[in-house]
Amino acid sequence: METEILPEQNSDSPGTIVLGKKIQKYFKRFRFEQYQGGGKRFLLTLLGSVFLMAVVAVAVFFAFVSRPEQVLVPDVTGKVLTTALLEMQVKELYPKIQLRYSNSPDDKGLILEQNPSPGSIVKAGRRITLVVSQGIIIDTVGNFTGRQYAEVQMELQTLFSGTIRPLIALAEPVYTPDAAAPGIVLAQDPAAGTPITEPVTVKLMVSRGLQTEQAAVPNLVGMTVSEVFAQMERSKVIFDFSAQYAGEGEKTGTVIAQESSQANVPNYARIQARFALPEKAVNGNIYGIFSAEITAFPYAVPVQMAVRPPSGRVYTAVLFEHTGGHITVPYAAPAGSELTLVAGGRTVATKIAN
Repeated sequence: METEILPEQNSDSPGTIVLGKKIQKYFKRFRFEQYQGGGKRFLLTLLGSVFLMAVVAVAVFFAFVSRPEQVLVPDVTGKVLTTALLEMQVKELYPKIQLRYSNSPDDKGLILEQNPSPGSIVKAGRRITLVVSQGIIIDTVGNFTGRQYAEVQMELQTLFSGTIRPLIALAEPVYTPDAAAPGIVLAQDPAAGTPITEPVTVKLMVSRGLQTEQAAVPNLVGMTVSEVFAQMERSKVIFDFSAQYAGEGEKTGTVIAQESSQANVPNYARIQARFALPEKAVNGNIYGIFSAEITAFPYAVPVQMAVRPPSGRVYTAVLFEHTGGHITVPYAAPAGSELTLVAGGRTVATKIAN
């Protein structure tokens, strides 16, 4: 049996060569497809990053561009509401209105307060709180009957102090004899409770009193200024003082004469009295008579003389009752002192002691 000898196969055979080329071609194709797939992902990632950066840039740009402008809050207190609104409109600020009553009718429609305060730095579009006056809370005429006229007068002066046009003014009162105490308001027009739509003038009827009481006449002769003040404060007699330089045997700074022979006189009757004044200052005090012409009253009102020394506080030298007209008050005060005469709550005269 013959044995067939097959030719020896090596790596350089045609089959091997063909197989090697196929494998090499496969790997080249694999690497190209892999590279091609990775490139797409890279490209998509790159495009996404660019898009995201663009979105962020646009957002940041518009955030800064559309950011509200900072403005200075104007001072509108004391101004009319319409004027305040125009000023705030220029600043692109928006008002938040609050209404409140005030102490003066002249404040109606004016800005009383604002928040934030003037000069503050805020963003445009901010709301600014404005407190607007509704005017005074009084809307009807009060009841003045049964009260002292001087008290009513003082109350209204205090209520409308600093007001250009008071809401309630008093006409010159009409005085009539009555059993009521002098100065008591008997009637009024318009009546209490009358609505106030504009400033009104109230007419009052005031008691003059019956004037039947008698007052004891004190003897002032020989009294000093301070002793005379004590008598003036508790007596219902009006003294008209005059002065002269002290003569021989007369004591300076005292009353040297009084013209009255009656023990009793009607209330607030006038009596003459004369002072002896020193020619020079005594213990630093200047002596004199404070004389003034004031409004005559149908009844006695409180009168006060206050002294303001050049150095020191104001003090009340004397407080007494007087019916007005011609009024005289003796004084002894440091040189340069300011003397002030107040009658019925009003300053009626001033003088410098010299």
